[in-house]
Amino acid sequence: MFFGPTLLNLQHTQISILCLSNGDDGGLGSIRQVELRDAAGVLGINSIKVINDQRIPDGMNVTWDKTIIQEYLAQYRQSFDFDTILTFDQEGVSSHLNHISLFQASLDFCKMYDLGLYTLRTVAIYQKYLGAFDILFSTMSSDLTFVNSPVKWYTGVCAMRRHKSQMVWFRWGWVTLSRYMYVNTISKRL
Repeated sequence: MFFGPTLLNLQHTQISILCLSNGDDGGLGSIRQVELRDAAGVLGINSIKVINDQRIPDGMNVTWDKTIIQEYLAQYRQSFDFDTILTFDQEGVSSHLNHISLFQASLDFCKMYDLGLYTLRTVAIYQKYLGAFDILFSTMSSDLTFVNSPVKWYTGVCAMRRHKSQMVWFRWGWVTLSRYMYVNTISKRL
């Protein structure tokens, strides 16, 4: 939902997704897990691992234990030997505590293993809903900026539509107005 422009513009690289929640807040985890795999397929990503661990339950108001996150990162690294992590920044894009937990755990993990760390930059609320107009501001950044073409934006919309259980009425506004469907600003942390 948030990383579409980055994932679509890096399709020529090897991308694996580790999702530390199946989205079970509300009891829809098994459905959302299938939907996430379908959405990733639309984005051209076939390597995806979804975790369902009650110690790190889904929920935007839940802080996750960073040692548990790091356990999963270590396990995933054994399987895929990755050298870079892309995750949320310290503000979690939408201030979700679980997103912020991912940043904190990933930062420490990357320092321990000398890995690259890139984060999706959180922007002010007024900028978050400028939609495609935010491209004008974002391209002035010294950070990495990934911009969706109209075709890639539509591909992102198609991926979001695979998340049928997520597509409640207000999500349609988000798909249209959120800058995260059009542009990602990525900061190199390590």
